Amino acid sequence: MKTLCTRCWLIISHLLRSPAFVPWCLVVAALLRLAWVFTIHAQPHSDFLWYYERAISVATGQGYIWYGFPTAYFPPAYPVLLGIIFKLCGVSLLAAKLTSICLQCGSAYLLYRVARRLFHSEMTGRLSLLLFALYPNNIGYSSLLSSENLFIPLIFFALTAISTRNWRKVLLPFLTVHLLLVLLLLPWFARNRRVFQHPLITTTTGINLYIGNNPDANGTYVFTDRMLAALPPPNQTEYDFDQSCRLLATDFIISHPWHTAALVPLKLIWLYMSDFDAMFWNIAGLSGDHPLLLGLLYVLRVICEAYYLCFFIAFLVAVCSRKNRERLRARDGRFPWLGLGIILYFTAIYLVYYGTGRYHAPMMPWMLMYAAALLAMREEAINDTGINQPASATLVKTSQL
Repeated sequence: MKTLCTRCWLIISHLLRSPAFVPWCLVVAALLRLAWVFTIHAQPHSDFLWYYERAISVATGQGYIWYGFPTAYFPPAYPVLLGIIFKLCGVSLLAAKLTSICLQCGSAYLLYRVARRLFHSEMTGRLSLLLFALYPNNIGYSSLLSSENLFIPLIFFALTAISTRNWRKVLLPFLTVHLLLVLLLLPWFARNRRVFQHPLITTTTGINLYIGNNPDANGTYVFTDRMLAALPPPNQTEYDFDQSCRLLATDFIISHPWHTAALVPLKLIWLYMSDFDAMFWNIAGLSGDHPLLLGLLYVLRVICEAYYLCFFIAFLVAVCSRKNRERLRARDGRFPWLGLGIILYFTAIYLVYYGTGRYHAPMMPWMLMYAAALLAMREEAINDTGINQPASATLVKTSQL
């Protein structure tokens, strides 16, 4: 059995070493997502419906409005992007989903580039690309109008400039990216200053803080009758309503510090407990007259969970084992802490609010990266020559795509 597994891995390793692996893997990623979109005709639901409707209002020249009034309930980047697509192609749910596929394929390629540079390992980059291309829950997101589809490639686009440890090479791109970010946000701040009298980014921080910090909070999204009764009257402005919710939450945190602290482990559990949220939202977007598709989605939930469990365990083994951290040191002798730092950063943010499966989507590519690095060590142990060695000029050209 061990010999058979070794031979199978050698076959996979041969495919991974192919000069054409990167472009073909991107083609496979796109085809899987296209097949999903043309099979699962999920309608926008919940937040995804909100993005869709705001995109339509942008495309039709009404502006970024909600119920006829300017809104900042969610940041505008993703709805505005869809609005531009709708302006060019007409309002089309299919066009929005095809945009999601393009964004996901962009994420896959940027993940490959960052993983390769961060770990100084071509094999780690290729395995990261493969794991992301086949990632079931991410494939499910291709039929959802989710802001995560844009947020993930934006993160990786920025980090392609800072995935090296040479600060002289990092400083200028790092400052350039953040300068562009500030310049892009200035019109949004100015608009919100005019509309709400405050230069804010979003008006959801208060309500989200209240959902995660109140007497009935359980660590995830929940709304009870008592919570609803405590909310401020709906005749307030969007900004004032959010500030009132923030006050309710901060009063609870200050008055019940131990209760608030006890919620933190629950938030962490809800944040990472499962990874089938894309299937859940696809099921919610299907009508009841699709029994076969609904049955398929329930089966795929199991596949999602199994895939997630495998790479989550691999991630923990990679970062929690001192021996593995020593083996994962890059050529400069340092462990690549960047990805782990990003995971901890986003985790800390959500522990302040509340946890749910969708919120860990930006951390998954980084976890896949560390799992891929662990697999790359296995590949290098089996093969006599590693992919990092200059054994093939063709491979070097491919790695520079």
